[in-house]
Amino acid sequence: MQNRAYIQAASAPERVLVVASDAAASAPLCLELMRRGASVSAMSEIVQATTAVRQQQFDSILVMAREDANATALFLQVLKAEALGSPRVMLLVDPQTASSYGQAIFAADEMLASTLPAARIADATGIGVEHEAPKAANLPAVFVEPKLKVLALPAGLSRDLLSKGVGEIERGEVPDAVILTGPEGDAAISSWMSAATAAVVPIIDATGLNGARADITIGTISGLGLAEAMEMAKPLTARMRQLPEAYHRTRDPKHMLLARLAVRDRAMQAIRDPGLKEVVSYRDETAIGGVLHQAEMLARLGLMERKFFEKVQCCPSCSSSRLLVRCKRVNHAASEAETGVTCMDCDTAIDRVNAASRTYHEYHLTDEGRRQAFAPPLAGYGDAAEADNGASVGDRLRRFVAANAARQTPCAALMIKIDPERETQSAIGDKRFHQALALYASILREVFEQDVEIIEAATTFLVMINDEKVSNVEALLPEIRRELEQNLAVDLHARYHIFGPEEILTLL
Repeated sequence: MQNRAYIQAASAPERVLVVASDAAASAPLCLELMRRGASVSAMSEIVQATTAVRQQQFDSILVMAREDANATALFLQVLKAEALGSPRVMLLVDPQTASSYGQAIFAADEMLASTLPAARIADATGIGVEHEAPKAANLPAVFVEPKLKVLALPAGLSRDLLSKGVGEIERGEVPDAVILTGPEGDAAISSWMSAATAAVVPIIDATGLNGARADITIGTISGLGLAEAMEMAKPLTARMRQLPEAYHRTRDPKHMLLARLAVRDRAMQAIRDPGLKEVVSYRDETAIGGVLHQAEMLARLGLMERKFFEKVQCCPSCSSSRLLVRCKRVNHAASEAETGVTCMDCDTAIDRVNAASRTYHEYHLTDEGRRQAFAPPLAGYGDAAEADNGASVGDRLRRFVAANAARQTPCAALMIKIDPERETQSAIGDKRFHQALALYASILREVFEQDVEIIEAATTFLVMINDEKVSNVEALLPEIRRELEQNLAVDLHARYHIFGPEEILTLL
C-alpha cells in the first residue's frame, strides 16, 4: 500500500470516524490521529455510527473488526451505502483471524493490521499531517457524535466554520440553533420546521440584517464568531430540550408564546419604534403572529401578568400615534401659547381632549405559566369545544345564566364575529390581520369593565354582561362599535349579535 505524503494543509483537518466495540482499545489510535491534525470522532455502537455517517461527511472511516464476522460485513456494506460523500472505509483486523472475515474484507476499501502500534497504523492510513505532538493530557480520549445540531439558512455552512461537537441537521430534525447566513434566511425558517419549533429555536444572525428576529447577533460569519454564539445559545438550547416532544406539533399560539419566553427566560418586552404608526411594538411578533392578543389571553388565564409600559394617544382617522404637538398661535397678552395636535401620517388636526388612547403593557410569565410552558400542549387555539381557561364554553355559559337567575338580575351576551367571510384576512395577509385582531381584542377589554367575562376563540368573542337588559345593550351598541372600531386601520367586518338569558342557552 502506498502511503500518502504528509502535507501541511491550510484547509480544514481531515475528518475521521473510528468505530470500535472497545473504546479503550481504539483510544491510542484516536490520540495519534489527533496528534497528526485530524478531527476524530470515536463511537462504539453500530447504530450510533450509522446515524453519524448519514448526518456528517467523513473523509475516512476506520472500523475495528468485531468478533461476529457477518455483523462486521453487514455494517461495512451499510456504511458504503449510507455514508455522505465517498469516504475511504478501512477495516482493522488481526492478521491471524483475517481469513475468517471473508466478505467483510472485500466490503472495505482497505484492510489494516490492528496488531500494529498506533503510530504504525496511522502511517498506513496516511491520515493527517505530522507536527510536534501536544501533551496527551490536553487531548480528550474520545470524541462522540456532535452534541449540538444547527441549521444554516438560506444555505449551509462550510465545515471549516463549525467547531468540534457541532454538526448540521437533516430535514425533519429539530435544530439546537438556526444560523441566518443571508437576508432570505428568516423567510426560509418556516419551510424547514413547524411553527411551534420556529417559535422556540434560538436564532443566530450572522448578517446584521435580521436583528428583529435574532436572539444573538454576530458581526460576520467566522469560526470564532459562530463558536462564541453557540456558547451563548447553550442555555436556550438546554431549556428548549426540556420541552415535551409533543410541543413541536402543537398549533396553539398560546403555548408557543409560553414556551418561547420560558426558553429565553425573559418577559415579552415592548419597545418604542417611531418607524411604526403604533410607535410601540413587540419583537416576539416576528415569531408568533398576533402575539399581543395571545399575551392578553394568557394574562386572563393567570399564566402571564401585565406590567404597565406606555399609554399613547391615537389619531381618530388612521390610528397612528405619531402625533405632532405645535404653538398654533402666540398671544402676547396670554400667559400660555395655544397648542394643537396634528397626525404626522394623515395630517388630521386632533382635539387633544377627545383623542383616543391606547395602553401598552409588558407581559411576564407567572410561576404557573412557566410550568405550563414545559407541560404537554394546551387545548388547540380556536377549539370551539374548549374555552381559554380549560372549562367548556357550554359550562361557562350555563354558570353565567344560573348565577344571574339566582340573583334575579338581568343579563345579556354580546357575540362578535370578526371577518366571518375571511375577506379581510385574504386581502391584507395573515400578519397584518392578526395585528389588527390583537388591537381589537385589547380595545375590547378596555371598553368593558374588568368584571365582565369575555370568551375568546379564534376570531369570535363572547362578552357576558351582568346586570344589563338586552334593550340597554342594544341602545349602547352604536357607541360600543364606535369605540371598538375607530382606531382600527383596517375594516375587520365585525358582526355583532345580542342575546338574552333564554337565547344564550340556545348557543350551546
